Amino acid sequence: MAKYRQIYTKFWSDTFVLELDSQEKLFYLYLLMNTKSTQCGIYELSPRLISLETGYKILYEKYETAGLDVNNIFK
Repeated sequence: MAKYRQIYTKFWSDTFVLELDSQEKLFYLYLLMNTKSTQCGIYELSPRLISLETGYKILYEKYETAGLDVNNIFK
C-alpha cells in the first residue's frame, strides 16, 4: 500500500467527474486514495470508516449507476 498517490490532471476533465458535484468529487477521490485502497482496487471498507474519515454519508446510488459495485465494497 503506497503512502503517496498521484492523479493525472486529466482527472478533472473526465466526463464522469465533470458530472459530479463537489461533494461527490471529493468522495470519488477518497475511494481512489484512502488508506485501505490497493493498486488492484480491491479492498474492504466499511460505511462507518468512510463516514468517520470523510464526514460524508455514503453516496451509493451515484456510484452504482456509474458501474461501481458498491454493494461488494460496503459490506
